[in-house]
Amino acid sequence: MHEVALVKNLIAVLEKEAANPEVGNIKTVYLEVGKLHYHDHPPDVIENCFAHLPKPEKLRNAKIDIKIVPGSEFNIKGIEWE
Repeated sequence: MHEVALVKNLIAVLEKEAANPEVGNIKTVYLEVGKLHYHDHPPDVIENCFAHLPKPEKLRNAKIDIKIVPGSEFNIKGIEWE
């Protein structure tokens, strides 16, 4: 399942960001998923993988907010901290 690998990579990127001791817990991760990419990785599958994969403490309660955009990109557009 490609979504699991995709979300594991997303968690790894977020974990690096959250490693900074001045950074609090991650509340929301804002993603833009291209409409062409969307068919391979539906938002509900990405959200489900993110909810169930192990995460470090600073990401435990994080949610994903996905916006579908034209194209085939998969981008982190923002991170909201507590």
